[in-house]
Amino acid sequence: MSADDLHQAHILQPDSEPRKYMVCVDGSRCSSWAFNYCVRQMRVAIDELYLIAVADEIDTAAISAPYMNQEFFEAAQKKEDEIAKQHLRPVWREAKRLNIVNRHVVLARGSDAGEAICSYAEKANIDTLFLGRRGLGTIKRLFLGSVSRHCIENATCNIVVVKHPEDPVRPHTAVAAKTDPHRVLSEEELAADAQ
Repeated sequence: MSADDLHQAHILQPDSEPRKYMVCVDGSRCSSWAFNYCVRQMRVAIDELYLIAVADEIDTAAISAPYMNQEFFEAAQKKEDEIAKQHLRPVWREAKRLNIVNRHVVLARGSDAGEAICSYAEKANIDTLFLGRRGLGTIKRLFLGSVSRHCIENATCNIVVVKHPEDPVRPHTAVAAKTDPHRVLSEEELAADAQ
């Protein structure tokens, strides 16, 4: 059975249970690649897609000054929420365009994006979480550590970390086989060696 046959077998199983997939969205190219990779795995008519973005939570206790009132913090939080929504909108539109029937958009808040993602994934009983290898984290997230690393170590569901877009399939030529230490053998070569 070829990889294409396996993919088609997965798509053509209408009696199997719907799966819940979640994609972390942060506006980066890697999160777009994660979305594209996720959609390729989905059965768009029955599986559920959750798109999640995490807005930095404004910690009013950590930043308090006499000239900063509650309205200041509310405006700052609203701005953080809007940035996250800006990341979600184009991905949600693309999911809609692709006719993904069961789609959900989640705006989470937290000072630790990885923790917020893992918490929601567990709450929603997500089967597989897709995220890009590198995102558009803030300086604070650089000090706290990698979101993808946190999710890999702490999420209760399966994780797919997408490092780059899928390249189109390139035929392996004799020249490539001579220069590449990882040579892919054709079926003909394997059959000839067996005789």
